[in-house]
Amino acid sequence: MAGRTSNLVGSEVENPHKNFPRALVGGVGFVAVIYLLFSAACLKVLPFETVATSRHIASDVVEHIKGATAANWITFAMVISALGSMNSSVLSGARVGYAMARDGIFFKIVGGIHPKFRTPGRSLIFQGVLASLMALTGTFEELTNLFIFAAWIFYGAAVVAMFSHAQDRARFAPPLPLLGLPLGPRHLRCRCPRADRKYLDRPPGRSSIGLLLILAGLPSIGRWNRSLSAASNAAGS
Repeated sequence: MAGRTSNLVGSEVENPHKNFPRALVGGVGFVAVIYLLFSAACLKVLPFETVATSRHIASDVVEHIKGATAANWITFAMVISALGSMNSSVLSGARVGYAMARDGIFFKIVGGIHPKFRTPGRSLIFQGVLASLMALTGTFEELTNLFIFAAWIFYGAAVVAMFSHAQDRARFAPPLPLLGLPLGPRHLRCRCPRADRKYLDRPPGRSSIGLLLILAGLPSIGRWNRSLSAASNAAGS
């Protein structure tokens, strides 16, 4: 989460050439170590069959060691952690709509900064209304499939764009580092279509709805791009 959301608040990061690599590598590395240690602890305490079928593995492990009361506290801590993760997603996700509106390729009502809190208030409200409407349309699993399917499309598009605009790195001083080239991005570029195909095969077709929503936005993007190009040409002349 730290790596993904840090990219969305890039314009608010001080010294991004140093802090972005630290956040991406350090955040992913820290989470990976915690995950491996936790997995080893679970397999040490409980049989593999129990771990594979458990729906609340952390609580089950603690309950096995310290009892039900300690397990309840672990569940409470997990709820707090989930709220923190959701908070970072909400605050960072709103920056996308705000930046697009600022650049003239999204609804103007979503743009603007709150005069007191210096946050993209309109974009936060727009995101909240949209999320509330989507929450009324399906189950948690259905909405998760829709979101992950759409996310993999844009992950793949971002990797393709990175290859296409690799020469633009020279415009930055110092040039932006791209670690792991070319194996890492190429692996992700191949992984994205496979992941989306897996979600397309799942019932009841919520992934297909996500694809239709993305395609429905293409005409608007084209219109906004034409308007932006016309405004740029008028300013240049």
